[in-house]
Amino acid sequence: MSLNQEKRLQPRTDVNWPCIVLIPQEFIAGEVMNISASGAFIHCLAAPSNEESFRLLMNVLPEMKTMLGNAVLVRSTLSSCHDDLSSCGIGVRFTEAFGGDQEFFPDANSLER
Repeated sequence: MSLNQEKRLQPRTDVNWPCIVLIPQEFIAGEVMNISASGAFIHCLAAPSNEESFRLLMNVLPEMKTMLGNAVLVRSTLSSCHDDLSSCGIGVRFTEAFGGDQEFFPDANSLER
């Protein structure tokens, strides 16, 4: 497989949505940089553990709508981003659909209820 080959199965949309990763005993503030029906990349400076499912609270702009769902960590760039803080972040996979909020996701038909 080529290093530049795209692995994503669904299209991503660039966004700038404030978010909070809710893990036991801690909140991690971040910003959703891109999103698909199955996952997202979040710019942040800390990450949840690989094993735990966590809650993700996103503020959809400009609609000012708040969405809450479950996700798991699938990758982290935090250990290799000391020189370029703009690339720090985590890739997450959604494990629970966000209720009736499918209209905010690219390829919304692929979201499961």
